[in-house]
Amino acid sequence: MPVIFNIAIRNLVRQQSRNLLLGVAIAFGAMVLIMANAFSHGISKVLFEQVVRYTNGHVALTYTRNGNMTSQIFYDDTRILAAVNKAAPPSARIEEAAGVFARAIGNGIADNVIMVGVDLNRTITPEEIKHYASNFSMLQGSFLSLKDTGLGCPVIISEQKAKYLRVQMGDVVRVRFTGVNNQSSSAQLKIVGIFKPANVFMASPVFLELHTLKALMGYGPHDIASVHINVKDPERVAKSIADSLHALLRPGLAVMTGSGVLRGTATAVTVLGFQTDSASQGIMHRGIPLSAGDSAAAFGYRGVILAGELAAQCGAGIGDTLAFSWSAKYGPDSGHASFVITAIAGAAGKFPANGVFVNERDFYHAYYSPLPPSPAPELLTTLPDSSSRLYAALAPEFLLMHRCATTDEYTKMSEEMGRGKFKGIMVSVQSMYETASAILQVEKALNIITLVAGLILFFIILIGVVNTLRMTIRERTREIGTVRAIGMQRSQVLNMFLIETLCLAFVSSVAGAIAAFGAMAGLTLLTINAADNPMGMLLVNGHLFFAPTAVAVAAFIVFITALAGATAFFPARRAAKLTAANAMRHYE
Repeated sequence: MPVIFNIAIRNLVRQQSRNLLLGVAIAFGAMVLIMANAFSHGISKVLFEQVVRYTNGHVALTYTRNGNMTSQIFYDDTRILAAVNKAAPPSARIEEAAGVFARAIGNGIADNVIMVGVDLNRTITPEEIKHYASNFSMLQGSFLSLKDTGLGCPVIISEQKAKYLRVQMGDVVRVRFTGVNNQSSSAQLKIVGIFKPANVFMASPVFLELHTLKALMGYGPHDIASVHINVKDPERVAKSIADSLHALLRPGLAVMTGSGVLRGTATAVTVLGFQTDSASQGIMHRGIPLSAGDSAAAFGYRGVILAGELAAQCGAGIGDTLAFSWSAKYGPDSGHASFVITAIAGAAGKFPANGVFVNERDFYHAYYSPLPPSPAPELLTTLPDSSSRLYAALAPEFLLMHRCATTDEYTKMSEEMGRGKFKGIMVSVQSMYETASAILQVEKALNIITLVAGLILFFIILIGVVNTLRMTIRERTREIGTVRAIGMQRSQVLNMFLIETLCLAFVSSVAGAIAAFGAMAGLTLLTINAADNPMGMLLVNGHLFFAPTAVAVAAFIVFITALAGATAFFPARRAAKLTAANAMRHYE
């Protein structure tokens, strides 16, 4: 075999002109395939890393209350962070993502903006500094000036937005917005920096320090915004992290314990909520017999059901008002609410003797204002558990939405959350590979288009390869006869021609890969001004972005070499079948 290999290499070197032209054609095809694949992969990487990652993170934990998708607030940061830190690896970057739409007024002109929070009051890694530097190319001021609360409410703004609002460094932008608790608010933001956006999506938002923005939006000390988890290897671990986090956030029953006053009598009271959809009403009707009151009013959207024992203790009846107060889970605050009794429950059913069932609308309005402490373990033993039919009708702490597999499923779930049928907080946990699965489909489509275009190109090139090989074999017929006459076997003749083709294709493919990297490096140096063009989302800092992978490059080299070898097989086999006598008689 080494002898055959040496002969094949000698033949390649001997026929320099023809092999050079053939090699250039193969190298050009390889270069086109590799560049097209790198560009399509670069598009998806830009969309994921520059858009989806900064809007959703690799894993996102989001909320909505009463259908308000802009109200991203959960009232127990300790619980959320405990679950997030347990599910995420130690190297993960965990960030709150607070943002709100606002109307900004500059110097004589107004425009819509998105106020986005950036957490700078924590340890910032060198990698994060690099990310900030690439996304916020500061033209004036400093990005870290957002931490200077002595300036009031410092903000950085893109050059396009600053130009449109006619503002400069040091100017004040007035904004009007709706906070997380649906309160209308306004603020004055002082411009401490103007930056050149890395892509079209960075041009619209204005950026504040996270804690400054949360204070403006009405977040309390233990309220938390949506959470983004970014990891080093999202393709491998993002979905498993989302699954783990989802499992750790299983809600229990929402329970409020405190003091109630009925007809002047103070007593300890346990308040639970119940859902008012038709299915839940049926469960409640079967599970809670009434001793007084109409079932339609009792289990409807204004229903309040008082335990029979508590009614007898206080001498209360239908139409009386329960004044209820409770302590907050965090801090010295306390909550107060009033419920008008619409029915009295009988003695049957598994619920506390001092219990009150409140419709979900009134219950959740009280439950989060402020959040009550967790119920004592001994109290939980007196409440319906998951094995009870009544459990499904009672109000949970929050509603944990199911995990979605695709963007379409996530869109449908978001629409369901937006309808506001559930009056409490709905929690969703998704990885970017479900919320943005459509982007993966775009990449697959681009790769298919690239492959088809490459195959068409190679079909044309390989026609030339076949014709060239046939010409080569025809010209070398007497050579074949000579080597066959001195003892070379047919299999050795076949291997000689295949080795020639495979070596030529491999070397040409490698050269094409090197040329592709050179061409991509040159194209990335071109600056494209697409600041106001949606196609700018495909650029990084105004430059084309290619993302070649070692696996893809190696696969294309192997594919091209194998395809060339398969194409050369039939002419080479035909040459090998020639007998020495027939080959020696051949004349051109």
